[in-house]
Amino acid sequence: MAMENIMRAPMPDAVMERLDRLERQIRLWRAFGALAVLVAALLLFMGLAPSGPPIVAAQRFVVVDGTGTPYASFGLAGDGRPVMGLNDKKGTTRVMIGIVDGEPEVVLTSGERTVRWTAR
Repeated sequence: MAMENIMRAPMPDAVMERLDRLERQIRLWRAFGALAVLVAALLLFMGLAPSGPPIVAAQRFVVVDGTGTPYASFGLAGDGRPVMGLNDKKGTTRVMIGIVDGEPEVVLTSGERTVRWTAR
């Protein structure tokens, strides 16, 4: 019974002011905590986002049809020169474009792989 009277008794102004101040501080810390979580999530997602267009790297690319016949290729020759080739439907290279001794070269061949025309 004595406890009930104590709980119902009016609180002094100093105690009420202190409780109000503590409640404001708790609200402020909750706001800062929510802001910190938001900033951390944004930084995480920004770090996961790609920074530019994707890059595909290879030594050679070959374009083939549904049966596997190569129709075009782009890559490096055995000596490291860049070379591009276009093939006919039999897979025979008919057009070659590349760099020879630092100069561009275009070679057209016949179906029998005979050079028909060259430009340097």
